[in-house]
Amino acid sequence: TQEIETLREYIRLSTTRQDDFSPAVDFFKRLGAEQGIEVTVFEANPNDPIVIMKWPGQDPSLQSIVILSHIDVNSACYEDGWTYPPFSGAINDNCEIVGRGTQAQKSVTIQHYEALRQLKQNNVTLLRTVYIIATTDQTTGSNGIKHFVQTKTFQDMNVGFTLGIGGPTDQQEISLFNRFKTQYVIRLDCYGVSGSSAVYPNSTAADFCGSVLKAYNKYREGQYKLSLRTRDSGDYTAINYIGGRTIIEYGMIPAHLAAYYVADLALNTTVEDFIEIVRGWIMGAGGNIKPSSVYKEEGGSYYTRTDDSNPYYVAIQEAFNELCIPFRILTTPSTTDTTSIVKAGIPAFGLTPIRNTQVLVNGVNERLPLTTYFEGLRIVKEIVTRLANIPEDKVADDPSTYLQSDKCNKYSN
Repeated sequence: TQEIETLREYIRLSTTRQDDFSPAVDFFKRLGAEQGIEVTVFEANPNDPIVIMKWPGQDPSLQSIVILSHIDVNSACYEDGWTYPPFSGAINDNCEIVGRGTQAQKSVTIQHYEALRQLKQNNVTLLRTVYIIATTDQTTGSNGIKHFVQTKTFQDMNVGFTLGIGGPTDQQEISLFNRFKTQYVIRLDCYGVSGSSAVYPNSTAADFCGSVLKAYNKYREGQYKLSLRTRDSGDYTAINYIGGRTIIEYGMIPAHLAAYYVADLALNTTVEDFIEIVRGWIMGAGGNIKPSSVYKEEGGSYYTRTDDSNPYYVAIQEAFNELCIPFRILTTPSTTDTTSIVKAGIPAFGLTPIRNTQVLVNGVNERLPLTTYFEGLRIVKEIVTRLANIPEDKVADDPSTYLQSDKCNKYSN
């Protein structure tokens, strides 16, 4: 079907951060031209285009709806153990689409497009203008959307609400995200004695890095056990070692080693709290170790209301009720482009309409059952229809009315 073939074509476009995004931009321009829809491209930074597709509503003076996703995906290599090439969009014997982005987040982008295409094809009237926005740098920090929300281009869109991306789940309930964790990347530079690799010198950089690694593993194990007792990622810190750096010379023990750790912090843990934890690891190691911040994206001090005072939440709730699909309000496992939208004073939820599915985001053999893909399309179509048809008198003039200070988050004022 067209819905499947459009997704397969999109998956075949390699859109890692090392790639040229021009073919993907041309892909969206072609889709827009086929539907007679205006497509514009905002260049946030060199090779960081933001694609904007405008689906006009009946009353363009009303606050618009944005459905937000991203084009960029994490790297994937066939030699890592993929059954099919990761950018092939193959369909396996279990009727699953295989490829990078099938779960995060190319399938969602095409569901956004297909939902609006089908509504237009069926002559369904939408009261409010809907914008599809697709960014290209979420995997490396979301700087594009941070800049874009400050521009006149974005202000002129008169956005009242944004439906961004979330994450898939292996549970029966769809995950609807309204809080955002802080992501922090720290580098530890370990210094020690250098010497020949044929002897056993004491107090090497590897010795000190190894001591830190033991403390890290103990902390990580505790947080992992905590994660097993809750479904909300806001209750625990997810931390992982993501690599090191040194120059390899086979005959020499290096005097310097660097190690990188990424942490998505629990809502009750600030960056300052986490740095104190790391300092404890360093003191325990007893060596010359220097920590430095590499990247920080705070989750923010506000979240979108999930009660009857918020007409956007009510519309989403009614959509799920109509489809007889359960959902649960959760905290995102990490920051997303949607974080910047909320920081700009606009209510937003994150939603990836994938449930009852093995979670393989950024993993080998990432794949999506076709039945799940089509269910997600029905969900998006029902939600967008209801969001875009909320009457004018049901919505406050100030979108931030539907944001609430997060008293559970230590970043709150």
